[in-house]
Amino acid sequence: MLKVIKFIMACVVVVLGIYSLMTNNNFLLPYMMWILGVFIFISGIIELQEGRNTMGYFNFAAAGFILIVSLVY
Repeated sequence: MLKVIKFIMACVVVVLGIYSLMTNNNFLLPYMMWILGVFIFISGIIELQEGRNTMGYFNFAAAGFILIVSLVY
């Protein structure tokens, strides 16, 4: 179930990125960063479930950083 959500989040980020590049519109950038942060957070949960604790904690730290930056931006 988490892998399906992760795939959907990745597709949304790619579509928003392509749209932003083609239209030269930066309005959606904070939303794209927020979705990317959630994507990396879900990746961290999957890593912890698979027993790769170091990568899971690294993903949590990266997701936290991205979410904070997206809120400030």
